[in-house]
Amino acid sequence: MILFDIKRVPPNALIGAFLTMPNGHEFKCVNYYVDMQNNNFVLELQSEGDICSDSTSSQGYCLSDMTDWSIRLQGGFVS
Repeated sequence: MILFDIKRVPPNALIGAFLTMPNGHEFKCVNYYVDMQNNNFVLELQSEGDICSDSTSSQGYCLSDMTDWSIRLQGGFVS
């Protein structure tokens, strides 16, 4: 994950963040959870900017697999 100057954030700061895949597709973080069985921190993301996407559906992505993604935190977070 590309975080620029940010090295640590509290998990709740991720809610509402916009995450962008290397191909430019953008998502909004709507929730997160820890997959205890597989030791993964998972972000539940909703697709942004797609007219055909269901605004109520979300998909889980493992944070450890998002190495080339970028993130924009919302809500006045200060590192």
